Formats: sequence, structure tokens, C-alpha cells
Amino acid sequence: MTPRRKGVASSLWLALGAGAALTFLVAPVLALLLNLSWAQFWAFLTSDQALPAIGLSLLTTLLATAACIVLGVPLAWWLARLDTLASYVRALVLLPLVLPPVAGGIALLTLLGRQGLLGSGLDWFGINLPFSTLAVILAQVFVALPFMTLASEAAFRSIPKGQLAVAQTLGASQWRRFLSVALPLSWPGLAAGALLSWARAFGEFGATVTFAGSLPGVTETLPLAVYRALETDQDAAIALSVVMVALSIGIVLVLSAGWIPWTGFAKTQPPRPRAEQQPDTIRIPEPGASDLSSGIRANHTAPAPNSHDVLQCHLSIHRPDFPVVVDLTLRPGEIVVITGPNGAGKTTLLAGIAGLVQGHSGEIRWGDVVWSDPKTRCAVQDRGIGYVPQTTEVFGHLSVVDNVAFGPRARGSSRKAARSIAREVLTNLDLTELGQRPGNSLSGGQAKQVAVARALAADPTVLLLDEPTAGLDTQARARFAGWLESHLQQCRIPTILVTHDMTVAEAVQTRTLLLDRGRLQPATPAAQPYGMRS
Repeated sequence: MTPRRKGVASSLWLALGAGAALTFLVAPVLALLLNLSWAQFWAFLTSDQALPAIGLSLLTTLLATAACIVLGVPLAWWLARLDTLASYVRALVLLPLVLPPVAGGIALLTLLGRQGLLGSGLDWFGINLPFSTLAVILAQVFVALPFMTLASEAAFRSIPKGQLAVAQTLGASQWRRFLSVALPLSWPGLAAGALLSWARAFGEFGATVTFAGSLPGVTETLPLAVYRALETDQDAAIALSVVMVALSIGIVLVLSAGWIPWTGFAKTQPPRPRAEQQPDTIRIPEPGASDLSSGIRANHTAPAPNSHDVLQCHLSIHRPDFPVVVDLTLRPGEIVVITGPNGAGKTTLLAGIAGLVQGHSGEIRWGDVVWSDPKTRCAVQDRGIGYVPQTTEVFGHLSVVDNVAFGPRARGSSRKAARSIAREVLTNLDLTELGQRPGNSLSGGQAKQVAVARALAADPTVLLLDEPTAGLDTQARARFAGWLESHLQQCRIPTILVTHDMTVAEAVQTRTLLLDRGRLQPATPAAQPYGMRS
């Protein structure tokens, strides 16, 4: 057989296999619809047997889904942050999925039954869970909770870690990071998990009949009513089954067609077409045109740095390839430029100073406060660091003005005051027209501007900039360098600027250091090939 004929034969067998599988899945549902007595369909649904079961199913599944959200989302958040133990905990979460439903009902009965481990104690207080409506809800939660947990964990793991890290440097506590960043970004996954949990709870049979029984009006849900009707009236059973199939198809369509809506600006204010977006240039006022420091300090309660508030870093940050050794002192208004080859540890250095990496020894001191002291360790959100990573990590679900207001809001300012600070910073940086744009509609250059503005609006004690001019044109880099030197010295913010652009380095430097294989040393002309001259 020629290769061409072999390929045709293989494609034919695959097509036949796919067709057989699809037929096997669809044919039973079609048979159900073909055997339905449409003339009596409405009568079956409004019968004394069907209405209580449908109402009870809707009530219990909604309550069970709410319980799955309340229990599953925190569990998923914790599970997404685990490393070595994640697989073991996930195996426990998966257990109800592989456990036969009847066995799950018996397990609930041995735990919460009148003679169960906990049920005997509840019985002493007159609380009997089995064969009650609450038992139905507990059985549904038991089988549906894994769907909510696994879907939520996947959604949380998909959140860029850089966004949570930047939110932390802006002063957001873990609770605020969860509410303001994690939940909005993971909303589609959480909604999908809730739908899957509701569908699983709605179709639950085995655990329910074992633990709660089948008492009409009390524990008889729609699946149990279908089973009872099958013994006496097959047409009624088919009609009730069609209702369940219709609901299942609706959920499958919502999940597979991507109909779960996004929240915030991404829906109400779509991004501009690329042709309408402005080029990646920075529109910075000429140095001296405005005093950014007055715009920040006037609206922020944090004191300006004093002359003794210097940053002293004596660190050894552990990496698999080589340690990054930091011996650095920064004074107010000083801008230190760090350059070096790719992979030398520059980003690790900034993350270590910010407190975003584990595994380091030594000391970081800001004035009289030791940030890195294990006994009185200053949390990342309490250090007041302005951190702008290479990827900028602008919050796509927030508008630009809310992005810039995030830091003041996280550090205690009211929403009105935080937005006032943000608008003033945007005005001073000539970015007012971007204020209402959604973060996920910005071009690369615009995102860099917003990221720097967001860091400055938080009134940082130290500013850490990782390649802030990457991707900008020559004129924009030169203007950015002039603006940076002027305004940061006015604000008296000690700054570390990591860059390969020696044009920017020469414009803003008070010192230039070379980082090579984790070791800092004064830069020499021989180090300039690591930069990109224009």
C-alpha cells in the first residue's frame, strides 16, 4: 500500500471512530426526546409528583452551590499557593469524584448518622441530620465541592504571579490582593466552577438516597422523582428526564461557547483597534514643567524621607546557578544604574530588595528599620517600595486611574482621596487622556508609563525600575531619562534603575554598577557592550 493510501485509510479509521463515539453519546439523548409525549409534557411537569421535586432540587442545589463557593474558593486559594503538598491535598479533594456515590452516602451516614462519629453527639442535642432536607444539601455539597475547588484552583494558578507581587509592593494586604486582584482576574474560572458544582448537585442521586432517603416534599429531589416515576409511569419519567437533559445542555453550552461574561471595563469599554492606539512613546513633560513631588506629598500622609533614611543592602540571594551578592547603599535622591549581561541576576536583585524572593541571608535596612530581620521582619506590603517589573503588570481589569490609585487605596486612603492622588499624578505626567482607559487596552509604551505612575502615586520610600525604557523609541527614552532625573530628585526617592540602555544610564546616573554572575562592581567602559547605544 502506498503512503498516500495509508494516510487515507488512517484518516478514515479515525473518522469512523470519532463518528461512533459521537453517536454513542448523542443517540440516547435523541431516543429520550423521540419517546417524549409532548402532548402531556406540561401536565407531567405540573403534576403533584414533579413540582415539589423540582422546587426542592432548585432550593437545595442553590444552597449547596453557595456552600461550595464559600468552602471551595478558600480551599482552592490555599491549594494554589502550595508547592510540595499540593498533589497530596488535591488527591483528597478528588476523592469524592472517584468514590461511588452510594459509598459516599454511607460515609456521610457513618459520620453524621444517629450512631455516627459526630451524629451521636448531635443526637444528644436533638439534631438529627439523616432523612432531612439538610441531609440532601450535605450530600450534594460532598459530591459537588471538588468541581468548585479544582476549577477555582486552575483559575487562581493562571493569575500572573507578577500582578500579585506588584500589588503587594503597593501595600496591599493578602486579603486586599485576594479581593482586588485575584477574584476579578479569576472570575470566569470561578463562575465555571460554580456552574459545574450546581450541575453535579442537581444530578446527585446515590449519596442522597443513601444518606437522606426519598421522602416526597422533604428529601425527594428530581433525580429521585425520576427513579420513582420509572416504576409507575415511564412517560412521566421521560418528561422529567428531559428537563434534566435540557438544563445540562444549557450548562454545557455556557461553558463550551465561552458565554461566561467578564467583569469590569473589558466588557463595557472594549479596547481600541490597533490602528487607533497611539504609538509606544512617552509623553513626558520637559524637566521642570511640573513638580510631581508636590502632587504626591500634598495628598499623602507618609512623611518625606529624612537625610538619615538611607537604604542599606547587604544580601546574598540564593539561586540554583550562583548567588546574587548585594552590597549597596542608597541615599535620598540618588539614582543607581545597574547594567550587565542577560541572566546576571539583575531582576533577582530587585526582587530580593523588594522581599519577593525566598532564600537569602544578610540584612536590608531602611533608616532605623531592619526590613529583613527574621524576628521583626517587615512584610513586603509594609516596606513602601515602588516596584516596576519588566512586564509592568498593569491590572487589566481596572481603569488607568484605578491602577494608579491602587497604592494609596491599599495604604489607607479613601477611594476619593486615592483617585484624587491618581488624577494629579496622571496630570503631572501628561497621561490624563488615558485615565478612563482599561488597563488591558494599553499599548506597551502606555503600560510602562502607567506602571511608573502607579509606583510613584504610592509615595514609595525606594523605587525599583526594571528595564522601564525597553521597547521605547530613542526620543522617548531620552525624554524619560530627563524626566526621571528631575522628578525623582525632587521627590528625594532613592532609585535603582536596571537597564541595558546606556543612553538612559548616562543621563540619569549618579552611579553605574555592573552586575555579572551575581556580583556587583563599578562599571567601566568595557562594560558598555552590555548596553544598547542609540
